[in-house]
Amino acid sequence: MPESSLAPLIVIDLQTGMFDGRFEPPIHDAEGIVARARAVIDWARESGRKVAFIRHDGPQGDPLAPGAS
Repeated sequence: MPESSLAPLIVIDLQTGMFDGRFEPPIHDAEGIVARARAVIDWARESGRKVAFIRHDGPQGDPLAPGAS
């Protein structure tokens, strides 16, 4: 199938600050969500699909600021 006919995968708000429980409430089954997301991302890449990551950006010093770990 030509690359142009493959739907891309868009991944939204899966940055560490959403899952580590330090600043946001713990997410139910966070480990399972991350594992399933990784599997889907791997599948998309292996099938030649483009993968785009969209994330919330907080201000400097915020746990969701760009580059925060």
